[in-house]
Amino acid sequence: MKTDAIKEILKKRNLKATSNRLNLLLKMQNNGSAMSYSNIQNTMQPIDRVTLYRTIEKLKEKGIIPVSYTHLTLPTILLV
Repeated sequence: MKTDAIKEILKKRNLKATSNRLNLLLKMQNNGSAMSYSNIQNTMQPIDRVTLYRTIEKLKEKGIIPVSYTHLTLPTILLV
């Protein structure tokens, strides 16, 4: 998925294409599989953990990324 396609997805859901949102979705796309929150946090450095959490929550709220829970109830984030 290219940056333009991600921008279009965000636009359709009335979200601005911020650098954090674009960066997060590109990293998730390039990973090719589900990512744990800690893995995302490590690859998104330097980003404040609260900013990252809010970014993920907003993308979940808008239906862009679903979240799955493992048997340990740790979130794993998938790209739709």
